[in-house]
Amino acid sequence: MKPMTAKQIESRLYSFFPIGQYMYHFANVYLYSWESDFFCLSKSGYAYEIEIKVSLADFRADFKKIGKHRLLSSKMDKVVLYRKNSLPSNPLFQEAISKNDISLWPLYVVPPCSPIKFKDRLSSTPNRFAYAVPAGLLDRKLVPDYAGLIEMDGHRTKWVKNPPLLHRNKQDLTKRLLEKYFYNYMNLKQKYEIMKNELDIVKSKI
Repeated sequence: MKPMTAKQIESRLYSFFPIGQYMYHFANVYLYSWESDFFCLSKSGYAYEIEIKVSLADFRADFKKIGKHRLLSSKMDKVVLYRKNSLPSNPLFQEAISKNDISLWPLYVVPPCSPIKFKDRLSSTPNRFAYAVPAGLLDRKLVPDYAGLIEMDGHRTKWVKNPPLLHRNKQDLTKRLLEKYFYNYMNLKQKYEIMKNELDIVKSKI
C-alpha cells in the first residue's frame, strides 16, 4: 500500500470533522501567527487546529516553530515571545524566559532583543490542537501533552490521543473567517474565468 499523502489526509479530515458537528472548515489557512494545515469550529464554538505530518522528519521540524509551541504549551494568559538568537544574558531575563513568568520580567530591554514581546495566548491559539498522521508513523509518547493525535490508514481514521482543552476562551473569528471565505471565492472565480477564456479560445479554433 502506498503511503498516504498530505492531500489525502486533508481530504479525510473533512469527513472526520463532519458538517453538522463542526463548521467553517479550512485547509492551509492563516488564522493565528502560523499556517494551519486544517481548521474547524465545533458546534460549541471551540476551535480545532490539525497539523498534518507524513514523515517523522516533518513532525520534528514542526518544533522549530518556537513561538507557536511556546504559546500552545503555556499555561499563562500572557506569553513571552522572542526571536531566536536574540536573547540577552541578563539573569533576570533568563529566569523570566525559563519560567515564562511575567512577574520576573525585567523593567528594561536592551538591544538586540527589541523584538521581544508579550502575546495573548487566549486569542492566539486554538482551543484544541492535534497532529494527523498515517497509522504507525508516530509513537504517541512523542506527542506533547498539549496535543492530540489522529491516525489514518486505508480504511479508518481514529483518535489515538484526544487533544486536551488548552483554554475555554471562545474566539470571535467571524471577521477573519469571512475574509478567508471571500478570498477563496475570488480566487476560485479568477481560476474559473481563466479556464473559461481558454476554453472559448479552443472552441473558436474548432
